[in-house]
Amino acid sequence: MRNGLFLVVPAASPLRDMAGFLAAARQRGGLNIASAGNASMSHMALELLSSRSSAPLVHVPFRGSGLAMPALLGGQVDAMFENPSTCLPLVREGRLRAIAFSRAVRSPAAPEVPTVADAAGLPGFLALNFFGLWARAGAPEPLLDALHAATVEILGRPEVVERFARDRVEPAPVPRAAFAAFVAEQMRVSAQVVRERGIQPG
Repeated sequence: MRNGLFLVVPAASPLRDMAGFLAAARQRGGLNIASAGNASMSHMALELLSSRSSAPLVHVPFRGSGLAMPALLGGQVDAMFENPSTCLPLVREGRLRAIAFSRAVRSPAAPEVPTVADAAGLPGFLALNFFGLWARAGAPEPLLDALHAATVEILGRPEVVERFARDRVEPAPVPRAAFAAFVAEQMRVSAQVVRERGIQPG
């Protein structure tokens, strides 16, 4: 399962698109970007954007999205990467504006919002929450195959797909080897960002 993140700003913000967002960051010497906490996906997304674009973005960590969102709505911070289930209702109410989406393709839930890759001219930009089923190292292969098959069957049920769709989460089962390769690549990218940006746990 996976979902991308929307880069959102308050509705009253003068930042209307990614070009203006990056230009403002450079002109002001930085924009204050909220996150759900240190090393959260929202934090990693903003650090990846800052690293790839060379635009100064200042991390403002909160203890979860529940505390970060009021600060964003109140204009105490400039922007935030946030999950669709949380931010899209506020976009539709006219309280937030979505200016970019962190996946490689646009979100079906908001197809008018461009991807970060396209809007910022950053090919390959990707930041997403993903979820998998994990087992201990050395678990028997037949058991792993059985768990995978059962999980794929459940995720394909219409009622399960519909339930996840309400939260804009895409059930996306893949072969075990493909998921392992995906996780390894995400760990490589994240480790590089952590080293480059000096991210510390806490």
